[in-house]
Amino acid sequence: MGTVSQGQFDDWLTPREAVRLLEPAYGTGSDSYIAKHTLLENVRAGLVRAVARDSSEAGKKAQLADVKPNHFHAVAENHIFWVNGLVSYRAGSYSEDNEYRFFDVRFDPESVRKIVGSVKADAPAGAPLQAEPGPAVSDAALEAWYETYKANYPDNSLDHAWASARGMFHDKTVTRIRVSKLRGPREMGRPKALDDK
Repeated sequence: MGTVSQGQFDDWLTPREAVRLLEPAYGTGSDSYIAKHTLLENVRAGLVRAVARDSSEAGKKAQLADVKPNHFHAVAENHIFWVNGLVSYRAGSYSEDNEYRFFDVRFDPESVRKIVGSVKADAPAGAPLQAEPGPAVSDAALEAWYETYKANYPDNSLDHAWASARGMFHDKTVTRIRVSKLRGPREMGRPKALDDK
């Protein structure tokens, strides 16, 4: 990875632009959740490069700096990042040495376009594009994904887990039942109230 010039950076995609590029393939429902999730998973896996116009990383200031994939743990699909391009969090105790801020984060447009590379190109004009059904993801790959998923999202719903799996394996088929089997049996109904005895 080389450095990014100001001219190149200006042509890179803001979070909103990247999501708009992914929406035809992943839909616009639920505030573009699947498009955002897909982008996040690809960034976290190091498949999409991100650069910040300005950054302050553990007290060190920089311009046009790469934002490493691990910093995106602080971003969720409903985070303000999608509006303002700001990744900000504190690791550990309250001190400047533990603060991380990345302003005006942009994404490499070629990497984002690769995500939608499996999208059916010959859909009728105006129709939402859908990914071609790919081969089933391997059991080993799905199990490895699930170990990482449950470590980061231990109490989320089946719908959330399934969306995460589809985002991670966007060019493969992942059925809801396979994700459900990985999650194992769950108790039905509301949690029981604790006794005060």
